[in-house]
Amino acid sequence: MYTIKIHQAVKKTLLKYPIQVRRDFEKVVEAFRQNPFTPYIKIKKLEKPLIGYRYKMHPYRIAYTVNTETKTVYIYDFFHRGRGYR
Repeated sequence: MYTIKIHQAVKKTLLKYPIQVRRDFEKVVEAFRQNPFTPYIKIKKLEKPLIGYRYKMHPYRIAYTVNTETKTVYIYDFFHRGRGYR
């Protein structure tokens, strides 16, 4: 099992979205807890200069990193796909 850490800004952003989006986000977090590398078609490794992975939760994106040594998933961004990566 992996430990999940969510950036404070992501938590704050999620409060602005409808309850269904938050529920879907929680389902993804639970899947990450089991295995953040599950071969979903929705997961892609980000290219430099970005780090980590992205998960497509239509029409949103979750950006995260994984530390396999400590078994920690750090979710550092959640956004609508139209906003893009910053």
